[in-house]
Amino acid sequence: MRAVATALRLCTLSTLVACATAAPGVGADDDPLVDAARAIDAAQDVDAPAPPIDAPPPIDARPPIDAPAPPIDAPGPTTTVTLTQSSSLAVTPATSVACSTGENSYYRVFRLADHGVTGALQVTRVDFGVQDATALLGSQPVQVKLYTLAGPFALANLTPLGTTTVTVAASAAGTVVQAPIAPAITAPAGATLVVEVLAAGAFGNQFIIGANTAAETQPGYLRGPACGSAAPVTFASIAYPDAHIVLTVTGVR
Repeated sequence: MRAVATALRLCTLSTLVACATAAPGVGADDDPLVDAARAIDAAQDVDAPAPPIDAPPPIDARPPIDAPAPPIDAPGPTTTVTLTQSSSLAVTPATSVACSTGENSYYRVFRLADHGVTGALQVTRVDFGVQDATALLGSQPVQVKLYTLAGPFALANLTPLGTTTVTVAASAAGTVVQAPIAPAITAPAGATLVVEVLAAGAFGNQFIIGANTAAETQPGYLRGPACGSAAPVTFASIAYPDAHIVLTVTGVR
């Protein structure tokens, strides 16, 4: 009996070995654990996709361009004014006077405030009448000078602002001549403005400013050094009370 049992046991082991060897689809290659290991290795062999590249941070919005500067204030409106002390600008014959020798200067004195000018005045023109402009060569130069005055009217109290020269033809007698001022000459706010018309009295020339007898608000002045008037004097003081000279100033305020 023991021999039979041993034989059976051997037979069983042999059968198992034979089955394990011969059975199709069974073996080390089909071991589930091996397959799992191989799957893991395969997964590790395939390079995993790189992690997504971080999106670039948003670029800060460009700061707004500064708004344009507010427009420069446009200059206020300007007004052209004419300073005059005469009620008439007509030139009346044989009314005015001049020293017959040497130079003659004629003046008017304007306080800007008296003419409603509260700021500066840009002087652009001076007009003066002509009674006589006899000239050896048919015309002569006449100077127009502008000053400010500080104190009583005297040459020592004048501060020059500027000068221009115009040519006056002999044929201008009886008319009003314009003397443009370019560039404009500025009379400061609050100033007393003095205008002078100067004729040198060269040989063969005679200049007498135009005048009339119409009312005037302030007197004109004459200076004729060769006739004893080295300083400006009124026409009334030399016995010509009705000689009211035609002399105005135009400008922009």
